[in-house]
Amino acid sequence: MNDIIIALIKDITFKTVTAEQPLVSTGLLDSVAMVDLVLALESEFSLSLDIEDLTPEKLETVDQIAALVTEKQAG
Repeated sequence: MNDIIIALIKDITFKTVTAEQPLVSTGLLDSVAMVDLVLALESEFSLSLDIEDLTPEKLETVDQIAALVTEKQAG
């Protein structure tokens, strides 16, 4: 799953990231990129993210994003 998320981020930001790399606090993901990423995640993994899920803390690293996706897929 991390590889898919890394590929989505690369498509959005044109930068390669690692699973532990900070994304929001470093400015790699700004507000527009976060919206693009959320839409890509919802499409790629066939899930719906709630507004409560859209926090910089939950989207800070690829590992955290993968955990959020796994949580949403589990229901």
